[in-house]
Amino acid sequence: MPTTTTTLQLGDPIALLLLTPRAYNALWREGIHTIGDLTAREPDELTDIRRFGPLSLADVQAKLAAHGLALKNGAGQA
Repeated sequence: MPTTTTTLQLGDPIALLLLTPRAYNALWREGIHTIGDLTAREPDELTDIRRFGPLSLADVQAKLAAHGLALKNGAGQA
């Protein structure tokens, strides 16, 4: 059976990243609904969001990096 990989598009919902509920809910309340909305932000902008701390930021960066994406200014890439 062939395997398929999913490529995320900027218009896809952030739910596809399978973030922790805390990170997902904080982003959603801030109006960040798509991958494009998320990648247009800098890490400092995200950590300024209420109830979105360093662990949520690390989760977002790891999930984006797994799909070859990063936050604005290349944050999250090694």
